[in-house]
Amino acid sequence: MPEPPEQDLLGLYADVALPLPLPDPLTYEVPADLAGWAQVGVRARVGLGKRRLTGVIVEVHRRRPEGMELRPLDEILDREPVVTPELLDLARFTAAYYLAPLGEALRSMLPADLPPWGDRRVWLTDAGAIAPARGPEEAAVIAALRSSGISRFPSSSACWRPSRRAAAWPAKSRAPRARATSRP
Repeated sequence: MPEPPEQDLLGLYADVALPLPLPDPLTYEVPADLAGWAQVGVRARVGLGKRRLTGVIVEVHRRRPEGMELRPLDEILDREPVVTPELLDLARFTAAYYLAPLGEALRSMLPADLPPWGDRRVWLTDAGAIAPARGPEEAAVIAALRSSGISRFPSSSACWRPSRRAAAWPAKSRAPRARATSRP
């Protein structure tokens, strides 16, 4: 998807539903560098008072509220919407039916530990380090992980040694435990 022209990026605003007991979503200014990513259904991190909260963009528009100083969005957390239009309609219905804030209805629909798209980490596991590659693409990925130091193994997978984490655990004792019992 090509980036929109620079003049189209000015004056863009986003209504963000936050997981707070607020009657309506709050309006934030969309910075020019985030305008290409601001779309309905993506999560955005915003400032509210001294806190930074994560909410869902429920509308993107060009109507600036009069007489208000707006804060900018801090960041967009998703490349694609995590809330589909159908799910957003369901959240609006649920919020209206139960007289609940839209942000709290949306929070209950999403997993609590949904990571932002940039937070995914990849590392080479013990089993992956000693297993033979299934193809040239996988071999290239394994080589890149080894060269970046993310692997716990040297470049030769023939020499296996346990991970430091496994060595740090004390060995379990198989000795029977003594039980104190008292009988009258």
